[in-house]
Amino acid sequence: YVLTSLTFDHDMAMSLFESNIRIVGGLLAVFGLTGDGRFASKAFDLAQRYLSCFGDDADGVLPHREVHLMAHVRPKPAMWFSPKSCITSEAGTLMMEWAYMSYITKDKTLRNKAYKIVERFGELKGEYEGLLPKVVNVAYDGPQPGSMILLMLSLYTYHRIHVGRNDGFLLRILVEILAAIWQARQ
Repeated sequence: YVLTSLTFDHDMAMSLFESNIRIVGGLLAVFGLTGDGRFASKAFDLAQRYLSCFGDDADGVLPHREVHLMAHVRPKPAMWFSPKSCITSEAGTLMMEWAYMSYITKDKTLRNKAYKIVERFGELKGEYEGLLPKVVNVAYDGPQPGSMILLMLSLYTYHRIHVGRNDGFLLRILVEILAAIWQARQ
């Protein structure tokens, strides 16, 4: 069914995070188990549609939470969530699937987009240097309290598992966050 009938041409909005970890991640897992590139192609098709989730911050780095599949536009945000907000763990987890997808497709577009998210998180000012909140207002660069240590630990660990190599960029950011936590405890 997946290879013959699965299509993402539906008039509907989907959660970027939920569909990325479940659908894109699932398709990439099946590719990893079977080596059948058609599963990777389906994952790549869906991930390309996510690019319309980016845009309201200064240079379009931080994503919104939902994407409309056919229109390739951001849908009207849910009433309970600010349209200018980005959940750090949801945005950060894109690194896992997108880095692996870039590795297998040799197309670095998605991986580079995910790296820019992590770089932007590093530029934002938190209550403590290097620490961010669970939710970031993408239109505001002022102090935002919180922590992102678990996000970076997960990213670094999963990147090592999926790609099978050390990533100096992620390791450097992880060390900076650990140093910020140490400094905040002083």
